[in-house]
Amino acid sequence: MKYSILIVTYDRADLLQKCISEIRHQAPEVPILVGINGNDPKSSQYLQNISQVTFKSFPKMTPGEVRNELIKLVETPWICFLDDDIIPCEDYFKIAQGNIELKSLDIFGGPDTSYPNESRLEAAISLALTSPLATAHSRKRHVVSNQFKSDATEQDLILCNLWMKTSIFHKEKNSFDSRFFRNEENVLLNKLLKEGKTTHYYGNLFVHHKRKSNLFHMIFTVMKSANFRMKSFLFYPNSFQPIYLVPSIAFLYLVYIALFPSVLLSIPLFIYLISLITLSWKICSKEKRMNLFFQVILIQGLINLSYGIGFISPPRPIK
Repeated sequence: MKYSILIVTYDRADLLQKCISEIRHQAPEVPILVGINGNDPKSSQYLQNISQVTFKSFPKMTPGEVRNELIKLVETPWICFLDDDIIPCEDYFKIAQGNIELKSLDIFGGPDTSYPNESRLEAAISLALTSPLATAHSRKRHVVSNQFKSDATEQDLILCNLWMKTSIFHKEKNSFDSRFFRNEENVLLNKLLKEGKTTHYYGNLFVHHKRKSNLFHMIFTVMKSANFRMKSFLFYPNSFQPIYLVPSIAFLYLVYIALFPSVLLSIPLFIYLISLITLSWKICSKEKRMNLFFQVILIQGLINLSYGIGFISPPRPIK
C-alpha cells in the first residue's frame, strides 16, 4: 500500500461509521489509523469489528497530539488526513492515486462541500462558506471545481482533506504543534511551504463535510478558529497576514458607529450590506437555492462578526 488514512474522532460514532463505510467501499485494503480522543466506548466498540483498522484511545488532548502519536504507526509513503465527519466523493481515492505517483509532490488536498441529506441550516452554511465575503481567499477550501493550483498555500488546504508524505514526519521530524486545538495544520503548512515543499490544490478532489447543526455551535467554532489563528501569529510572527485583522476592525467599527452615529461614517456599512445581498443572491441563484437566501445573508454576517470577536479575544488556553 502506498498510503494510510488517519482519522481523529471523539463521540461521533454514527458519523465515523458513515465515513469508514465509504472508505471501505472505495479502498477496502487501505490501512486506517483512528485515534479516539477521550472516553468514547461507542466508537471503540464499532472499530473493534472493522478489518484493516488500527485504533488507539487517548486521554483527552489536542487533536495535533493524537495525530502525532498515530503518525508514528504509519508504514506507508503517504498519509491521508480525513475528519470523522466527512464522506469522500465518488472515486476519491482513484483521483488521489494519480497524484501520489508524482515524485516531486510533497503535499496536496482539495475542498470540502455539503453533506448528503443535510438540513436547511447546514445547506445555508455550506453556501455561505463559498462566499469571498465570509471566507476571503479561504473560500477555495469550500468550492468544488476543476481548478488546479500548483503552488497552493495553506489558505487553499483544509485538514479534513489533506495528503502529506510520511517522510515529512518520520525523516524530517516535523509534527503538528500540540498547543493548538484548531489551526494546527496551518502552522505546519506555513513552515513546510517556507521550506519549499511542492504543494498542489485539486478542486475536484473533495469530501462531503457535515456542518454545524445550529448557529450557536457555528459561532463558537468560528470564534475558536479565529482565536487560534491569532495565537498562531503570536507564536509564529512570520506567518502574520494583515487580511485576518479585517473582521476585528469591522467589529470595532460597528461598535464605534453604534456609540457615535453618523451618516458619513455609515457609508462603509451600507457598502458591506449591498455586497452581502448581492453575493448571497448570486450564490443562491447559481445553486438554485433561493429559499436559503436570507439564511445565507445572516450566516455570512455572523461568520464575519464571530471571527472578528474571536480574533481579538484573549488567547484560549491549550487545555
